[in-house]
Parts: sequence; C-alpha cells; structure tokens
Amino acid sequence: MRRDDRGSASVLMVGVLVAMVVVLGAALAVAAGLAGAAKARSAANLSAIAGAVAARDAVAAATAGAGPGCAAAGEAARRNGVTLASCAADGAVITVTVTAGSAPWTASASAIAGPAYAR
Repeated sequence: MRRDDRGSASVLMVGVLVAMVVVLGAALAVAAGLAGAAKARSAANLSAIAGAVAARDAVAAATAGAGPGCAAAGEAARRNGVTLASCAADGAVITVTVTAGSAPWTASASAIAGPAYAR
C-alpha cells in the first residue's frame, strides 16, 4: 500500500501562518498598551504643570480654592486626549490622575507639580 503525501506541506504552512498571526496580534496588543501608558504619563505631567501654573497665579492673586488649578489641569488633559480622573490642590501644588485609552487597554498615571518653594 502506497501513501500519498501530496498537500501535507499546505497544512503545515496554514499552521505556521496561523501561529504568526496570533503572535503578531499579541505583539500589537502589547504595543498598544505601552503606547497608552506613555501617553498617560506625559499627559499627567503636562496637566499637573498647567494646573500648578494656574494655581500659583491664583495664590499670588490671593484667589482661594482649587478651581483655577484643576480647571487648567482638566483643560490640558482634554487637549492631550486623556480624561482627568482626579485633581487635588494644596496651595500651588497640584496632584492629578489621568486615564488614557479605552477598555480593555486603559492606562492611568498620576503626577504632582508645584513651585520649588512649596517643597
């Protein structure tokens, strides 16, 4: 009895291609997660700095409250394509937390900014 092996390489190649697609998909998912985390970190830093500048100006003008600093931080977050999750002001020091991305790949980051004399 003779066996015919024609077509066996095609089955092997389909398996290899499926494996390559799975690996590529996993790599793209990891890359998207890393990009979202980097975006969240930079946007958190920028938002905290914008909020600290506005809060410093409000403190210098003797305007009380976290309003100006957090409002500026929220605007900076929006312009950077992230969502401001929380904002707290302690004088001219602003602490923010932002989120970037959408489910299931959301990333969050926090940052604190303020004048050097506020240490």
